[in-house]
Amino acid sequence: MSSIGSPSPFFLAGKKAYQVERSLRFNDDDGAYLQETAGTPTNNKIWTYSVWVKRTTLSGDQAILVGYSNAASFDQILFSSSSGRDNQIFMQFNNSGTYGQFTSTRVFRDVGAWGHLVIKADTTAGSNGVTVYWNNEVVAGTWNVTLAQDATFHSLNQSGDNFRIGHLASAVANHYLDGYLAEVNFIDGQAYDPSYFGKTDAATGQWNPKQYTGSYGTNGFYLNFSDNSGTTATTLGKDLSGNGNNFTPNNFSVSAGFDNDSVEDTPTNNFPTFNPLYKNSSGSYEGNASLTNGNLAHSSVGSETNAYATFALPSSGKYYWEVRLSSINT
Repeated sequence: MSSIGSPSPFFLAGKKAYQVERSLRFNDDDGAYLQETAGTPTNNKIWTYSVWVKRTTLSGDQAILVGYSNAASFDQILFSSSSGRDNQIFMQFNNSGTYGQFTSTRVFRDVGAWGHLVIKADTTAGSNGVTVYWNNEVVAGTWNVTLAQDATFHSLNQSGDNFRIGHLASAVANHYLDGYLAEVNFIDGQAYDPSYFGKTDAATGQWNPKQYTGSYGTNGFYLNFSDNSGTTATTLGKDLSGNGNNFTPNNFSVSAGFDNDSVEDTPTNNFPTFNPLYKNSSGSYEGNASLTNGNLAHSSVGSETNAYATFALPSSGKYYWEVRLSSINT
């Protein structure tokens, strides 16, 4: 099922649009995350992280990418709703005990669409040498603490430390991601803008994925979650960059049926989910609905049981949808 405005799977301007086949669903209730140990980097001062994201829960802090040494020593990139932040991107990088700390101006609350996040790092270019992009636009923000020129990153892309996607185990909390990720690229030793990973559709003006074709550097990786024959580092967590930097999946399922975290909801094939932002006329959240499993499951926690989807009902054409009832109170 393609979303309104999503790229056509047919030919555009004489070429077939690039199709993303699968994404990976991260359930915070399951404690799901990916982990891999970094080797000696090509360049610890220069790297690029590109990922497509579809958010499902907007509360708390949720890890997008973490360089992890231990619970008291890490670099972090989060969607943050703590310390006065409201679903903003928050980054904190440690350099010899001095932190560079960035908070975005804009907020990220869309739970119905996929978005493209790129973090471009090059501290050799000057102080605060990290640029954030969302759907090919620079994300403005404030450096609350300056990241020094020529700073090396303490734990991110650092030999012997862990790359973690979807989890930060800090001394005070577990920051699990709740949402979907697709087309995960990390480039070690190059600072690239979003044009290496996406392009604008000439007909619609929409920012779409494209396949990255450059080199990855020593610690670089590409995860597309295409092999869902198992939940091992050589199947679901397999690195397709050619480097063999496979990630160990933790607490994911590829069992047939509802609990399968390997899904076809992608940036080029967006699926409807239940909408946690829908409110009734009184301003309260509609139906006291409890939404789980990537907003695909709804259960009632009160007398009302309403839940609404992120897509409106089309006024024409033929469409298919289905709902499975797992239990009912009578």
